[in-house]
Amino acid sequence: MAKTMDKSKIDLLLGFDLVAPKEITPSQRIKDLGITITVKPLDEDQFKEVRASAVSADGKADEFKMATKTIQLALVDPSPEELMNATGSLTQELAIKKIFNVGERVSMSEEIMKISGFGPVQEEVEDLKN
Repeated sequence: MAKTMDKSKIDLLLGFDLVAPKEITPSQRIKDLGITITVKPLDEDQFKEVRASAVSADGKADEFKMATKTIQLALVDPSPEELMNATGSLTQELAIKKIFNVGERVSMSEEIMKISGFGPVQEEVEDLKN
C-alpha cells in the first residue's frame, strides 16, 4: 500500500507545472482598474541573477532592487518591453518603477517568490544581509 501512495505522490509531483504563469492583483489600485498582472516563477539562474543584482558593492542587500529585478524577470503580461515602450523609459527597470509604486513592486515580488517556491522576500533579504 505504501508503494501505491508513494507512486501517486510522485505522479502528482511530476505532473505539476513548475513554470505555469499566474495572474496576480498586487494592489487595490490595480484591482480597481479591473486588471490582473501575469507573472511566472523564477528558475534557478534567474534567482541567482536577482540575488547578484540586489547586493551593493559594500555587500548589503537592497530589497527594492531585488523586488524590481524579480518583476523584470518574471513579468509576462504586460511584458517589461511593453512597459518600456509605453512609458518611453530607457530601461525595463525604470519602466517598472514608473508603472508600479513601491508597495506594488514589493507585493508582486513576494507573490513571484511564493510561486517560485520561496518564503517571503524579507527572509531572502535577511539571508543576503548575513
